[in-house]
Amino acid sequence: MSATKITYYSSTTIILFLMVIAGYYDASGNRAVIEYAKHLGYPPYFIEWIGWCKIIGVILFLIPKMPKLREWCYAGFSFELLSGLISHIVSKDAFWIVMMPIIATMLLTTSYISYHYHLKGSQR
Repeated sequence: MSATKITYYSSTTIILFLMVIAGYYDASGNRAVIEYAKHLGYPPYFIEWIGWCKIIGVILFLIPKMPKLREWCYAGFSFELLSGLISHIVSKDAFWIVMMPIIATMLLTTSYISYHYHLKGSQR
């Protein structure tokens, strides 16, 4: 297995796992998540909706042979992570909290770039 495939599969597995876990906690109406969302200025229904969007995004991402759909999933995850980053910065959260969406965005970017290298390699 090439280094590109290992990079793609490992970064993608981690980011999808993070999205499923975060989506579960958001969608389940977890009391701690709802309280923290109020700190960020979001109503509870919005957080639950975002949670379901994350879970649905992961399911759609895993559908094979649909590269356009996967691109939309990458875009949706990017919007969610960057919006979360902005929310944490504006709310003046601690540095380690601000770093979480940055690290997740770096993983997502690694997955996206290696996905395209992986696609080009498989078309040869």
